[in-house]
Formats: sequence, structure tokens, C-alpha cells
Amino acid sequence: MMQTLPDAHTMKTIAATAVVLFLAGTTSNASALPLEGAKAVVQTTVELDRPLIIPGDRRPVYALVRFHAAESPAAERANRPPLNLALVLDRSGSMEATGKIAYLKEAARKAVDGLTPSDHLAVVEYDTKITTLWPSQPVLDKEPIKRLIDRLTPRGGTDLAAGMMRGVAEVAAGMQAIDAQTAVSRVLLLSDGLANHGVTHAAEISGMVREAKRQGVRISALGLGLDYGEDLMLAIAQNGGGAFYHVEHPHQIARVYQEELAALSATVAKDARLRLEAAPGVVNATILGADNPQQAGLDLGSFRAGETQVLLAQFVPGATLFDAAGEASLGEIAFSYRDLGNDRAASVRIPLTVKVVEDEQAALAAHNPEVTIETKLLAAERRHRDAVAQYQAGHYDAADLAMRELEHAIRKANDAHEDLRLANKVETLRVERDQMAAARTNAGQRNVYLKRSKNRLYGAATGNRDHYRLQRGDEGINVERLQTALQGEGHYAGPVDGLYSAAVETSVKAFQTENSLTVDGIAGPVTMQKLGLY
Repeated sequence: MMQTLPDAHTMKTIAATAVVLFLAGTTSNASALPLEGAKAVVQTTVELDRPLIIPGDRRPVYALVRFHAAESPAAERANRPPLNLALVLDRSGSMEATGKIAYLKEAARKAVDGLTPSDHLAVVEYDTKITTLWPSQPVLDKEPIKRLIDRLTPRGGTDLAAGMMRGVAEVAAGMQAIDAQTAVSRVLLLSDGLANHGVTHAAEISGMVREAKRQGVRISALGLGLDYGEDLMLAIAQNGGGAFYHVEHPHQIARVYQEELAALSATVAKDARLRLEAAPGVVNATILGADNPQQAGLDLGSFRAGETQVLLAQFVPGATLFDAAGEASLGEIAFSYRDLGNDRAASVRIPLTVKVVEDEQAALAAHNPEVTIETKLLAAERRHRDAVAQYQAGHYDAADLAMRELEHAIRKANDAHEDLRLANKVETLRVERDQMAAARTNAGQRNVYLKRSKNRLYGAATGNRDHYRLQRGDEGINVERLQTALQGEGHYAGPVDGLYSAAVETSVKAFQTENSLTVDGIAGPVTMQKLGLY
């Protein structure tokens, strides 16, 4: 499971009790250029939950692997990688409702305005027919592209797969004319409805998306409104190596496009991949949260400047690995990527070892709670997804029981660790149980709940666990939504600039006081729900 640790939860340095391995990206691949004297753009640290093991211990060892992409100076940010994009726009009949087509055209025009002559762009529109409005080419003159976008009108059904694959073909064509090694290639697929023409089966579409990714074309999916098939759009993003956005209101499309393009423009490394290589005495080594429970390799995609991603790995020891005192090897972590700033490949191999000791007290003192907490959160998110799936299937009582049991387990874990992330998960589960109960007898409410819940779970799995816990110092599109909602409640008169300032904190406290909530200035799940944002 990939996630970005929030700044407020920076990993603890556990002196003398945790093993932290830091490597500066030395190359081990003969085909990679040497990095002597250069600092790796993506740095890697590893923490083990139990660096000291007593003889005969048969429990798995967990490794928390963190990747951090360096911040880029202003000069480097200005020299961003070229983009090779295809906008794939849904113009089906449902886009006529609530002015969606007008907002889509505005967003597409703004996306065009954000590109430069070094970028390639294609524009594809689809309903039951597929049309390439603008074939992939450098963005030399923006006005003709925007005029074509302006002519879009709603019509027909939704042949999502064919529209998407036309976009893939256009991006692939662009890769022939642009430096594919340094360019960031992406299809931005938008849909507001169910795929009801052409290929409609999720498994078949997922296979098409995986093949596109193997060819170097990644796909981000934007689901608009409350009628699109979120399971299919999530599958496209997950299998396509891109991002997923739940765009609840049409006026948010332009902002979401802006966020995605900003992330792509800030890319400093791509084609990142991690592989676990088990030592002979290890039964298996797996990446927890991966689609395949036995998966030992993972495509990590790209890294933007300043981004931190983490994952958990599990090493299961063989019967005799920890029998004798001394060092025991778990294996190695192999990590590789392409540094876009230097246009060179980089790789690192990280050996993982534990020490088998007779001193049980020393082994107990060396336990790393940071890794334990992350392991518990990963398991909780898996159980949470299962409960939501039960609810979607109509098994409401079973889903409620599963959520109650999970809340009890996380509350108990937090009693032991007193960790803010665990406390926030307890609050999240309590709020969602209330939402599940309220939506049981209302199909519209259930649809809203399921889309929002799946979006939250996707965020937790891909780097935004604190998506619905905002506090002073945070910034971005979710803070903008908070500011807008506070304005609507008459508690905020400042700019909607996406910055959680002292003024925003004061407004949140005023809203919490008015609604008899805990007054802490933090927009957590309960506060966000009261504002209609959760």
C-alpha cells in the first residue's frame, strides 16, 4: 500500500532501538549512469519492527520503506519535464445536466493554457462515437485547440473504453515524436456515467489499461457527479498507474485538472520500481497491500518534488533462520527509477538484516512502534474496504458489525500507542457507521456514501490518509473546499486560496463552538461531516 505520511506525523527517530538504513541512491545497474558526487533525487530509508530477535522466534518481520523525492529549487521547477497528454472528454447526453459540459469545456481550455510548445497534446471526445478533435502534436498555437473544444455538445451514450484507448493511441504516437525517456506521458479520462457501449466489462478494460501502462502510457481517471461507475474508474486508475479523482460538482473540474497537471509538471523521477529479494532462509517476502498477496515487486510510478511515499513489506522466516545468535539476513530491497533532472537511470540495493540475541528485554526494547502502527493501519484499511463491500452488496447488518468490531480493535490499539493516526481512524469509523445507517433506506444517499467512502479509501491507499483531517499549515484543493463551506456558514470571509491559515483555524473553532463539537481548530471527520464535506 502506498501512502504519503502527513507532515504532522513525521516518522520518529528511535535512537538505539530502531534500525534505520539510509542509502543515497548508488547505482548497481550496469546500464545505469554513475551517480558519483550526485545526490539521489529519491532517497530511501527502511525501518524494521523488530531489529533484535530472540532465538526460535517464528513471527514475520515487517519493514517500513520510505521514499522521499527532494524538493526542487525554483530554477529546476521552471525547467519541468515535457508533458505528453491526451484529454479524453465525455460528451454523452448526460453531460447536458447541471451545466456539466460548460464546466468541462472551461476546464479543458484552462488545461490547454497551462501547456507550452515543448509539450504534446491530443484531445479526444467520445460518446458512442469516438472523434480525435486534435491529434497529438506540440502545443504551438492554443486558440485552434480551444475553438474545437468550444464546439462540444452533449449527445449519445458512453463508449468509455474506445474513447480511452483512442487517447492511449494518441499518447503513444506522441512518444514517437518526443523524448519518451524524459517526458511524462498521461491520458486524462473523464466520465460522468456508466460504460454502456463497446467493451463494458471491468476485467477486460483493466487488461487493456495494464497493457497501455506496459507501453509507457499511464491513465488518470476523473469520475464526475454521482452516476459514474466508480468501481470501473478506480480500476482504471489503479491498473493504469495514474490517479483517481471523485469530482462531485462540475465546477470542481477545472481545479482538479489544475491539480493533476501541477503534479505531472513537478515530476522529478519516473518508472520507479521496487522488488523484494528474499534471503535463502526466508520463506517468502511480500509487499503488503499489493493486489497479489504473494507480490514481491511493485510499480511505484513517478515521484513529484517533495513527495514522500511509504510501503510495508513482510518477511516470513523459515523454521531455522532465527535459531542461532548473530546476524541473520532477510534479503534485499532493490529500488530503481529514472531521474528526469539528469536523464539517467538510478538504482540501489538495500540489504536487510536483524540480530538474533538472547536478551529478551533488549529485544523488547528495540521494538519500533512506528512500524507496528503502520501495520495496524494497513490491516484496518483492508477490513474497512471489506465492510464497505458488504454494505454495497446489501449486507447492512454484517457491514455494521464489521465496522463496530474494527472500531473496537483500533480503539484498543490506540489505548496502547496513543497515536493521532489511530485516533483519527476511530473517528472516521464512527462517522462512517452513522452514514451507513442513515443511507440504508435511501438509494440516493447510499450512492453518495459509497462514492465518497471509496474515494477516501483510495486516498488512504495512495498517499492521502489525512484527506479528511485538515489543520493549520495544510494546503491544497481540500482546504479550498473547507474555506468555501465555512464561507457558506458565515464563519470565514478570507480568500479561497487553499491555505489553512490562522484565520481558517479561527473560523473552524467558531463553527465547532456553534455546533457543540470539540473545539480544536482541526477539521477532522466529525467537523467535515457537519460541513457536508465528508
